[in-house]
Amino acid sequence: MEQISVLEKKLEDFSKFEVLEIVEGLRKEVRAPLDERAQKAKEIENKLKDRQKMREDYSYYLGKVRKLKETHKIHLKNGQVEKLTFTEKLERNEKKVEACKDTFEKHSAELDKDLTKLLASYPGETRQIVLKTLGSQKKLFTDLSSRYVELSQEFEKVNDKVVDGKLTLNKLDVEPGPVLGLHVVVHDDGAAVREGRSFETKQIECIPFGTQVTVIEIVRNRARINKPIKGWVSIETRDGEDILVPKVPPKTPEHYFGESTGFFQSATLP
Repeated sequence: MEQISVLEKKLEDFSKFEVLEIVEGLRKEVRAPLDERAQKAKEIENKLKDRQKMREDYSYYLGKVRKLKETHKIHLKNGQVEKLTFTEKLERNEKKVEACKDTFEKHSAELDKDLTKLLASYPGETRQIVLKTLGSQKKLFTDLSSRYVELSQEFEKVNDKVVDGKLTLNKLDVEPGPVLGLHVVVHDDGAAVREGRSFETKQIECIPFGTQVTVIEIVRNRARINKPIKGWVSIETRDGEDILVPKVPPKTPEHYFGESTGFFQSATLP
């Protein structure tokens, strides 16, 4: 029907454009800041690794200088004159120690600034991200609620449409749901009552033809009754013969009696 087609188009537009717009907003306003924060944290992690390497270099050259100085003391004690190569080696390692120390301290100062900046901005930025997330969630919920109301209104309009005495929905006949309440056993062999819905459960009784029963649940071809006995019975046989029928028959007698006779054609049914 026309209303359904219009409704389908609105739902399609909603899923293609409005939902995608909300998701894109989440990506830009929430995911992107989180990714940026993760990237900054990764950079700081790499800088910490670099600083550790600088500390190890400093410790290495400092150890070499200390060892060379110990050797120099021994030489002086023994009255040994140092060779030029030994002196140059000591001076070269002392310069490396100073260079490693300067690099380590400079790198540490920059790292401390980055950490301070990241930690200082964390509460405020996190709050903004949370607020944006909640805002997007609220917008999505509001839009979905609006579509639900619109759907309900459209289907109410459709349900008011009756074509040729039958309620139709999107060109398909709407089949009536299961009928609960009073039913009558109409099969000559009666109705076998079992403890459960499965045919493997124990049969507890057989209700004779013409007995009224109260159906409280229907699952496919099985009906659960609570009067005159509690249990499960079949609605039809495997051959399609009725076992139970509603107390108030439907308006078409053919459902129970086959082709209409002249009597039923002229009869007025409830």
